[in-house]
Amino acid sequence: MEYLSNWTDPMTQFGSGSPNSTDQPEDEEFSPLNNFLRRVQVCLVPVLFVFGLVGNLLAAGCFLSEPLRSTSCCLYMAGKCASDTGFLVPLFMMWLLRVGVDVVNVVGACQLTVFLSYVCGFMSVWFVVPITFENYIRLCRPQSTRSYCTTRVAVAVIAAVVLAALVGYSFPLWTTGVLHGREDEEPACMSLLKFKDVLIVMTFVDTVITLLLPSFIIIPLVMASLFATLQAMKRKQRIRESLIIQNQRHVLKNSLELQVAKFLLTVSMTFVILHSPGHLLRLKMLVDEYLLHKASESRDLMLQRLFECIYYFNFCGNLVIFLSSGANFRSRFSSMYCQRSRCVSRSYSDEYSLSQGRSRNVSENHCFNSDNPLERL
Repeated sequence: MEYLSNWTDPMTQFGSGSPNSTDQPEDEEFSPLNNFLRRVQVCLVPVLFVFGLVGNLLAAGCFLSEPLRSTSCCLYMAGKCASDTGFLVPLFMMWLLRVGVDVVNVVGACQLTVFLSYVCGFMSVWFVVPITFENYIRLCRPQSTRSYCTTRVAVAVIAAVVLAALVGYSFPLWTTGVLHGREDEEPACMSLLKFKDVLIVMTFVDTVITLLLPSFIIIPLVMASLFATLQAMKRKQRIRESLIIQNQRHVLKNSLELQVAKFLLTVSMTFVILHSPGHLLRLKMLVDEYLLHKASESRDLMLQRLFECIYYFNFCGNLVIFLSSGANFRSRFSSMYCQRSRCVSRSYSDEYSLSQGRSRNVSENHCFNSDNPLERL
């Protein structure tokens, strides 16, 4: 059975850089920096995996909590957290392979690693698209909010994205295998040579549906939303200057809408900033290799490693983005995790005090009941 180097796998293009693939020759000028970036990746991946895993799970739990899960954008956010966590798993498996723990070059694990990286990468991109679209509707077409920004629509969109990912990216399950070479060689997870044409086509298709098409949708919507946000801020300032008592409730409602809009806009813009550089470089390298028949330049290889590090933050930095840009998310997050942690600690303290013959008047209901249920982010 013939095999092909796994250059088509997203873990080679954007992941940890599969050790099974052979790096192209590098100019001596760039080798030290490239090697430095490679060592940075080795040290960075486990930190990002742990941070991203914990952060994504906490954020998803917050979005799926009782007050927030009735909001459509929260369902999209929870879906993005879940898909980002799914991408971190194969990334960590490739890191284990780099440091000598082989959990990838096994039949089943090999195919599943590539499959998960494709599927979760696709879902992460396409959960940002409805988030951006919903923000555009809230800001620029508020009369359509009740038609598009509903949980029923969100569930249908999430189901469609998951189904498209599972069906469209099923090809690694049958185009990838474990190569068993000579006795002195270790097995290697690679793509089958007989599917070379299929893999080349799917690589270009993946670039289109995870870079070009989402960019053509997200960037114009982000620009329109940004312009609408600036206009809303100006209107808010004018209303504040001429505020009268009977308009306070209306101003408060507009302020909450603006907070939600700025939160969703921050998520979309951060995605574009972290996502675009690596994908644009990937597109350039694909064009050079398969259309222009040129070898990748040393500068491109160096930039690839740098952009990989930037790309990783797209999957592990969600909690930081949510906490820094969403005031209501911070409040809900604090009420769910921080206050509960303090209450558990206080409960243990009370038990200790009672065991020592002392008593304290502490109300558990005060700890765990919130008088401020949040209906929005």
